[in-house]
Amino acid sequence: PTSASDWLLLPMKEPTQKDIAIGALGSALAGAIDDIVIRQNEDEVEGPITFIGMDTPHLPLEAVRESIYESSKNPSKAFICPATDGGYVLMSIPPAVGRTIPASEIFKNVSWSTSKACITQETALISAGIKVSFGSTYLDVDELEDLIVLQQELNSKAAFHSPRVRRFLLSNEKNLQQFLSREH
Repeated sequence: PTSASDWLLLPMKEPTQKDIAIGALGSALAGAIDDIVIRQNEDEVEGPITFIGMDTPHLPLEAVRESIYESSKNPSKAFICPATDGGYVLMSIPPAVGRTIPASEIFKNVSWSTSKACITQETALISAGIKVSFGSTYLDVDELEDLIVLQQELNSKAAFHSPRVRRFLLSNEKNLQQFLSREH
């Protein structure tokens, strides 16, 4: 896909906290890949599949484009943007996953919701025969403290960086401060 209008955006069925705790997140992601591959086959298209974490509202579109481009130009390469906490915020996988490489293979032994999620994801991909390249590292917003860091980060950058997220945080700054004062 050369432009965002060529992308097919599909929400994934959200796993529960229990699923994550018992390691079923990988199964949910593998199931999503299988569903997408079925849809791609019906539409007679083939391309990389990209997972974007919902806890990174400030992820630049350019990072998504780069991930899709990297996984499109090399059919045996995945692309990951790590998170500052050891997880990852974005992963594009090549079209072979779900076709010649079982989707479940790329999530084997991934340590979800830990500081080792990204490195164990890389290991699983390599074990499945997929090379991995990395993009920039981003903050993901898992805790209230992360939201504060995000707000400070966006306030220190030019207004064009994540303008909607920045406006939302600025318009809710008073509420956020009140909430923080009650929590601490």
